[in-house]
Amino acid sequence: VYLMYHEIELPGRPMCQGEPGYVRYVVKGSAFQSQLRWLKENGWRGLSVGQALKAERDRDIVLTFDDGCETDLIVAAPLLRELGYNATFYITVGFLGNRGFLSQAQVRELSDQGFEIGCHSMTHPYLSDLSEKELQHEIADAKKALEQITRRAVNHFSCPGGRWDQRVIEVARNAGYQTLTT
Repeated sequence: VYLMYHEIELPGRPMCQGEPGYVRYVVKGSAFQSQLRWLKENGWRGLSVGQALKAERDRDIVLTFDDGCETDLIVAAPLLRELGYNATFYITVGFLGNRGFLSQAQVRELSDQGFEIGCHSMTHPYLSDLSEKELQHEIADAKKALEQITRRAVNHFSCPGGRWDQRVIEVARNAGYQTLTT
């Protein structure tokens, strides 16, 4: 089972984006805490994508976060550490440093804390709409950029909007990703 989160809403803190298509993916901080505590109390183990590939337990759940919102570091990471959980944070490289999103230093900090960093593209387009050259930039170049930031391999890719086609699979495979998530 995979749970995919985006931004975590905090009272008094503006969200990264305000359009309805984005806001529908935002979860309140109190709801996020309740969900993760319920999982822990009911015997679920929170894993990253990489850990799940090697896991053999039935009560495992993969926790992922898309986009690279600053709340990944200030809300999710402390709670995950408290519960002994891991997660994969899929970062959109082009969002780094924008209001409400992580900085490069914060992505490195998440990685240094032991959380897995995955890629969510360079600029968050629908990949199935792109040319081959654009796919290389969004998938392969974004991977290289994140690896430079984290100084670690980035092995997992999440498709923005869940949109993909066979070309996306081939570019991701050729770039060296182990998984592609939709």
